[in-house]
Amino acid sequence: QILLFDKEGVNQSEVWLYCQGAPAGHEDVATVQVAGGVLSERAWDILREQEGLTYGAFAFAGSYPGGASFMATRGLVQSGATGFAVDAMFKYFEQTAKGEINPETLASVKWTRARSYVLGHQSGSDLLQTIQGNQAAGRDLSFFDEYPQQLGNVEIEDVVAFMEPCVGHEVVTIVGPIETSKSELDKYGYSYEEVDWESMYEAQLDKKELKKYLK
Repeated sequence: QILLFDKEGVNQSEVWLYCQGAPAGHEDVATVQVAGGVLSERAWDILREQEGLTYGAFAFAGSYPGGASFMATRGLVQSGATGFAVDAMFKYFEQTAKGEINPETLASVKWTRARSYVLGHQSGSDLLQTIQGNQAAGRDLSFFDEYPQQLGNVEIEDVVAFMEPCVGHEVVTIVGPIETSKSELDKYGYSYEEVDWESMYEAQLDKKELKKYLK
């Protein structure tokens, strides 16, 4: 599903892609992080380094207490390239879900996560924040002993399993000049839905609020 939100007077469009991941518990934290890191490498390589369409292209993944998880990728791209950006996002998510992952990229992402994990505990306030974050997610102090092994054990097949529910169920949102977005998506044969967000917003206001908003 591709949803278009009109924003006039800009020459860049904000493109997001979201999808659901496999159920993820405490034992899957590292897999979720690595999957997001691998996707982020692909986003940067394709949208920034190869095509130069954006100054910032990235992806990430996360999970919630209870096991729900997600993946997302984002880029603020030139409006005349929204079709390419959407097509590229679909493709690098699909390729990653099929296991088309360079082992060197996987190793690099794991090393980066390990480094961030260690550096994130260099001060008392950082460590306290991490402990509080783990408690909020329902993880006890044993997580600190388990995580390094978790991270070291993540393999390509783990990333593939995590991404299994994603492909074919993605939701894309594009915020930018809507006529340009429609023209770009038509080139690539993608169907889309226009969202009249202003009417939806105005419908939630009472008469006094609406009068003030329309001034």
